[in-house]
Amino acid sequence: SWGVYTSRGWSQPRLVSYAESHDEERMMYKNINFGNSNGSYDIQNVNTALQRQEMAHALLIPIPGPKMIWQFGELGYDYSINYCSDGSINEDCRTYAKPVRWDYRDIPQRYRVYKVVSALNQIKKSNPIFSTTDFDIDLAGMGKRLHLNTPELKATVVGNFNVIPINMTPGFQHTGTWYDYLSGNSVEVSNVNSSLNYAPGEYHVYFDQPIFAEDTAMNVEDAMQVFGLDFMVYPNPAGEQVTIGFRNDHHQKVQIDILDLSGKCIETISNQSLSVGIQTIDWNAAGVARGMYMVRVTNGQQSITRPLILSE
Repeated sequence: SWGVYTSRGWSQPRLVSYAESHDEERMMYKNINFGNSNGSYDIQNVNTALQRQEMAHALLIPIPGPKMIWQFGELGYDYSINYCSDGSINEDCRTYAKPVRWDYRDIPQRYRVYKVVSALNQIKKSNPIFSTTDFDIDLAGMGKRLHLNTPELKATVVGNFNVIPINMTPGFQHTGTWYDYLSGNSVEVSNVNSSLNYAPGEYHVYFDQPIFAEDTAMNVEDAMQVFGLDFMVYPNPAGEQVTIGFRNDHHQKVQIDILDLSGKCIETISNQSLSVGIQTIDWNAAGVARGMYMVRVTNGQQSITRPLILSE
């Protein structure tokens, strides 16, 4: 709340606020090393931590006033502020140069955070609602809310920062249809005092008009096109569902095997003729022990492998 200019008694939205800065610990570092958990929901899981980054920015960026995003924060930078050049963590290294990770953009889960932050910045710059003086923000509990108002447009932003589902009253400003800017979905509101159940880490940026961001989803085919990849495994680390994407240069038979670290094939998940272009194969790994594996794609005379981590 100290990042809201009105909380300081200021009359104009000229406070530069941020989620992390040059002299504060990185959110992703804290998520991965100290994040809370409940059952299968674990903030120390990298993909879950990245989704929490999205939620934090969804509540931060719409607050009226300028924002600062520090050092790859939009890609989930996860090195400690006290990271030393030898990989250790020590406060004496606070001002040491930190690794530059442009390659983070090549990881779809991190690129998804980038796209969400970009979409939020884009509409903030283009829509006057984000400069309104008619707003209220509730950050006291685990269910956080922000309401923005102009005569032409209303916005409600909500996020569940807990690790368990919660019933939360978004406090929509009026009944009717509200549109989720980031997902493209909508919700019908018949009672502004009704509560909704939100999963841990779930967040929404609602408008009372159909305003939608460009697609922030990152499927395997999109990622391979964007990054110029010939072969990828997504997500990685993965839970039960895995997608293998690869570029097939000829109409030919393609075999996909899952190998253990000794090179033994534990499962052949596909062995069929496939057409030219980017192909994707989905695999359900629910019955496979958690750990490190290799994915091998063999087409024609070529065989390539990629590592795969199965986690809880």
